[in-house]
Amino acid sequence: MLPRPGASAERSTRRVKDTPNNPTSWIAVWPDIRELLRPRRGQLLLGLVLIFISRGAGFVLPASSKFFVDEILTRHHNQFLLPVVGAIVAATIIQALTGYWLTQLLSKSAQRLIAELRCKVERHIAHHERRRGCA
Repeated sequence: MLPRPGASAERSTRRVKDTPNNPTSWIAVWPDIRELLRPRRGQLLLGLVLIFISRGAGFVLPASSKFFVDEILTRHHNQFLLPVVGAIVAATIIQALTGYWLTQLLSKSAQRLIAELRCKVERHIAHHERRRGCA
């Protein structure tokens, strides 16, 4: 909205408070957010599981370095060297795969959501143009 002629510049640039009547308020937009997320809750849940798996695999390297120093170097238990290296390689592969799947899952879901929102805005604008008599 453009300021009225003669209105001070500071009045037009001040922030609007978040109130229930203001559309930027969480209370006002929460039903819309729920409506957008409801059909995607399975994908979001799968994404959350992938995040937990990836972060869990991320703990392998720090834990393995402690085990390497304490057991293999200090106590000379060399038979544990190959399993530790195998665990590190497996954790790295798991992190790479879950990162890839997470990116694919969420980016495709986001693209579908953007397309859906564009269609919704287009329908809204077309509806209001018909009501005003514009074609």
